[in-house]
Amino acid sequence: MEKNFAKRQMGRIFVNKLCLFLVIIIALGIFACSRGLARVGSVFGALPEITLGAELETLYANGDRYVAGIADYYFDTGYYTTNNNKTDAYFYAMDLEDMYIICKEPPTFDLDDLSYYTIKGRIYKPEYGSLDHQIRSKILTEISEAWGITASEADDYVSPYIIEINANPQLGARLMFGLVAALILLFVFLIISAASRIGGYAGTKQFKRLSQDGEDAEKVNEQVGQELSSPNTYKLGAVTVTKSFFIISSPWSFKLRRKDRACWLYTTVTTHRYNGIPTGKSYAVTVRFFDGLVQSFSATKKNISDCLRELAEQCPNALVGFNENLNKLWNAKDKREFFARRAALYEAQQAENSSSEYAVQAESAGLDEKKTAQRTAARDKSAEQTPEAAPAPTAATSAVPKTIIPPPPSFDINPEKDDETEAPDGESDEDAGSDFEESDFESE
Repeated sequence: MEKNFAKRQMGRIFVNKLCLFLVIIIALGIFACSRGLARVGSVFGALPEITLGAELETLYANGDRYVAGIADYYFDTGYYTTNNNKTDAYFYAMDLEDMYIICKEPPTFDLDDLSYYTIKGRIYKPEYGSLDHQIRSKILTEISEAWGITASEADDYVSPYIIEINANPQLGARLMFGLVAALILLFVFLIISAASRIGGYAGTKQFKRLSQDGEDAEKVNEQVGQELSSPNTYKLGAVTVTKSFFIISSPWSFKLRRKDRACWLYTTVTTHRYNGIPTGKSYAVTVRFFDGLVQSFSATKKNISDCLRELAEQCPNALVGFNENLNKLWNAKDKREFFARRAALYEAQQAENSSSEYAVQAESAGLDEKKTAQRTAARDKSAEQTPEAAPAPTAATSAVPKTIIPPPPSFDINPEKDDETEAPDGESDEDAGSDFEESDFESE
């Protein structure tokens, strides 16, 4: 595996972009084929001319989807289609030498002889049951009734194909093929460009963004690469957490932030509803950085407190807990008031945590001394009950009272309740003051 963090990230992004372009090119190709663009010659070559209706089947089978022809007679069938209460297309019947052919939209006049009409458009065969197919069936019925023949006999006089009349029928197809060709060229350009960028990654903007507060980007890149190989590295959703950094990755980019640049941590609980009915909740820990970046880490109801506590221990400059007033200041354009308010809250939080830790340490020391004194008293009492086994006290064996470490003046120990709060040997009471006070921010 490539140990260079920046090169590995750029390579990953490059592969994702190539895959995206390949999907787009393939999708456009499939769409072009579905539109009947069977071969490029039909799009960029000269339009084949038709004189007989029977020729349409051969042209269609060969992939010539666009044709031109001349008719000396046509009539309006009276049928049309609508879309959003607007006329979408009219249907006409053109008289060729051997049969009629149904056309969408009227033909254009031939400039040389106004008695002839130019047919120019795209051939297609209507699917059975479609609206175009139904219109063709109605035209057959009218012809059979007018001529006094059966519908099956009338079918021999009407082509099964329809021509969509267009003054420049190949224009849309040419634009589509041009777009596909442009994407292919861009695809090739990306390969060449990415190869040169990855090779000279040190000069790219993405690499320069690794610089943290004026640090050397190369040193940061080396440090990140070393920390990623550490077993203490873990992932929280799309974010990789190392000893010193948050690595925020997306398919098209990556961001790097030092942990000491996190300024605010809090939990977020989002209630999901469907038609007003609660469908569940999602939990996350949100981190806001001094530069304005906001990132959320997905969590569960069971581990969200542990996740917040762990991140708070690793982010020494972060304020912990949601505050609505602070959130309003964050959303303001000028964030100077936010940082001033946040600094005041952070100092108060640090003072409270330091006081709690000192008090717990003093309590633990006092309890340990009391246990020692209780054990000494129990041994003395046992010795008094069995005087024959107790040696005569001498100057060398006389008990010396152990000095008890006094608690701080602000900490009060009640001897009468020590037995109730005493923890087993080798364990200490759970430090309630060390838990962070979490103000869950709940949104719907």
